[in-house]
Amino acid sequence: MRYIIILFSFITICSCHYASENKVIIKDNSVYENQFIYCDQNYDSILFKYATEFNPITIDLNSSLSPDLKSFLLSVDTNCLRKQAEYRFFIILILEKLALYHLKCCNQNYDLYQMREGAASVIINEFSKLAGYEGKRIEMLNSGLITDYLESNRMLLSNPTIANIMDTIKSEEKRIEKGL
Repeated sequence: MRYIIILFSFITICSCHYASENKVIIKDNSVYENQFIYCDQNYDSILFKYATEFNPITIDLNSSLSPDLKSFLLSVDTNCLRKQAEYRFFIILILEKLALYHLKCCNQNYDLYQMREGAASVIINEFSKLAGYEGKRIEMLNSGLITDYLESNRMLLSNPTIANIMDTIKSEEKRIEKGL
């Protein structure tokens, strides 16, 4: 009986060691570490078109996205999108328009993390990476944080479309502060 217990213990220890040697560790690459992704598609004109045509119709991002945009976001490799020149413009303009809609309709910003479903999750997760929130333990990703990101990233504010919406957001914030 003693030999059976010793044999069983030996088999258990050996199998645990074997299992630990065969673990596969996958490294999560950040936005800027994906240098060797091959992408032969140029989506800049599509990204620009979708961003400029986006018009929020509800508080929820996914419900405001057009069916074509949803299909596009769910079918294209995100790593390939990150290589596009209009990628940051696309992410920022859509979320900036959504933040403005939140202020105009409801006088407040909303948690983007609660909207991470479907194609909206691509946009929200990409903003989280761009703004440096990925991997940080934050309770909520407020739609108003888009203005903080833009104020710290002046290059994007040099775009007239983004700058005009930013000015409108600032005006809405002042209107809300006055209680109007």
